[in-house]
Amino acid sequence: MLIPVRKHYEFAKQVEVLTLVKKTNLILNVDGHVAALLLDIFVSMGMSDKEIEECLHIGIFNALFVLARSIGFIGHILDQKRLKE
Repeated sequence: MLIPVRKHYEFAKQVEVLTLVKKTNLILNVDGHVAALLLDIFVSMGMSDKEIEECLHIGIFNALFVLARSIGFIGHILDQKRLKE
């Protein structure tokens, strides 16, 4: 059974609190949430720091961000066509 880890997510939220003091629009955006949560998932799965770092170097996070953005873009196009805009 996986034991959920939230240390990266909690750290990211703490950083957000500090940045919001400086400027009210410096929120933790969706990419920051996804990155922190993926790190926590990797740790919960028992991946070592070396394995996680290898994932970072091969670009797994960039690939996931591009995938999510592509899906959103396709959804936007289809919605525009549905609305005949």
